Amino acid sequence: MRIDFVLFDLVPPVFVGPPIQVVSTIPNYRVVMRCQFESYPPPEIRWIKMSRTVEDPEGRVLAVDVDNGVNDITTKQLGPILFESVLSVNI
Repeated sequence: MRIDFVLFDLVPPVFVGPPIQVVSTIPNYRVVMRCQFESYPPPEIRWIKMSRTVEDPEGRVLAVDVDNGVNDITTKQLGPILFESVLSVNI
């Protein structure tokens, strides 16, 4: 009797940079925020606006076609388990 199997080593998402916690900008200028992370399998990335309102007490996921000022959101694979996500937004 032969048994074949595949072993997947799952890597939970790990933030690898940059180590910036606060982003400052001038009103009406574009800001580009990027982060890199390691993960297997590829994760689903969501950028969340953390300004809480009665309608959105947990913050709100940003989307290109929905949020005013959001120019672009991209996520690309840079290596076997290295990914980069970039948010471009006019503040």
